[in-house]
Amino acid sequence: MIVQYAAVMTARARSTGRPLRRWRRVLARIGVGTAILVLLAVVGFSGYMGHLVAQGAAQNMTREETLANREPFLPEVDRLAQTYELTRSEVSSTRFDHTISVLELRTDQPARGTVVMVHGMGGTKETVMRPAQMFLEAGFDVAALDQRNSGDNTAPTNSFGVLESYDILYVVTQVDEGLEEGQLLVLWGESYGGASAGIALGRDESRIDALILDCPVADGRVFIEQVLQEVQAEQGIPVGYMMAVGTVMNRIEHGWWLGEAEVAPWLTKTSRPTLVLRTMADEVTPPPMGQTLYDAVPHADKQLVTSEEAEHAQIHRDDAELYRRSIEEFLNAL
Repeated sequence: MIVQYAAVMTARARSTGRPLRRWRRVLARIGVGTAILVLLAVVGFSGYMGHLVAQGAAQNMTREETLANREPFLPEVDRLAQTYELTRSEVSSTRFDHTISVLELRTDQPARGTVVMVHGMGGTKETVMRPAQMFLEAGFDVAALDQRNSGDNTAPTNSFGVLESYDILYVVTQVDEGLEEGQLLVLWGESYGGASAGIALGRDESRIDALILDCPVADGRVFIEQVLQEVQAEQGIPVGYMMAVGTVMNRIEHGWWLGEAEVAPWLTKTSRPTLVLRTMADEVTPPPMGQTLYDAVPHADKQLVTSEEAEHAQIHRDDAELYRRSIEEFLNAL
């Protein structure tokens, strides 16, 4: 009986083992399929989230908004044109196939050189006319340019100074080729334009004699993270994750890494005299940003000037005597 029972149980095991093995194979396939679906969902969501971050970084303000912002400054341009020779030109970006609009004002005396001026976020070449007047009065011509996706610049995206720096260097080359021996080329940038100017100097300072940063942005990622912190508070998506997928998609879609918008590393090898202006009342680019860029300059031929009460990028208006004196002393020492 025992032998017969064992034989029966063995037969049953053999007959039921085959279906069990088939079920195991089916369950394994389901598990793999589920894992693939989950992976695809994660990749798809990450790609979508990264695209949104990249889109925000590339379109922080529309060209139409900047054109509206320049309207109040057009009378300033007309007023200066009564005293100084005004010309407008376009420089071609062969790297990105767009045009860069430039406004130049020249003194009636042989100039000490030219200051290439880079406006801040939301501005245009026309919005820097008030500080431009101080340079003109100090004996320098000025050449103000429209940054990417601003004013008359036809580039379709912004990049927190990374791609804008190439536009600056195109203009610097054109200006430098028109200078006479002994004339200086000074690069000036305010706020967002300060980041662009700092990165441009880091890319190629061979034609630039000195750098002036007026309430500069030290790291464009700060502004991206501020927006993403709101998303994290509302939807619970971690900022670190959004920045990670955002930088990958931004590189794929727009050709630059978000980390390139950190300005300090671009300044660590410069040999050019540098003036950094900041204000303690600045809530857009707080005082530590200016300190960070000042500290990044590796040599002693640098200055850090601090206004106590001026608004962001308005030292030339709110603390005019300090601004004028600092600019003139810096230029006279070149």
